[in-house]
Amino acid sequence: MIHAGADAGSMGVGSAGVGFALVGLGLGLREVRLFEEAINAHRDAVQLFQETSDLRWEGIALGNLERYRADQTTERCRQEQ
Repeated sequence: MIHAGADAGSMGVGSAGVGFALVGLGLGLREVRLFEEAINAHRDAVQLFQETSDLRWEGIALGNLERYRADQTTERCRQEQ
């Protein structure tokens, strides 16, 4: 799990805020083709959105997660050629 800081809650950043940050982090990591890290960020975001019952953002994070897994598979296939 990517840790956003042990005291994130005490700084006024709730689980949803950390989830949003993880989605943003995942988007940036995908852009630089760090798929495994992007997948991990989104997996953590999904978990946080599930904990806060935020179905909309959970769905967004799950969609991105699957897209990144597909990108990762495509990248591996290209490398094998």
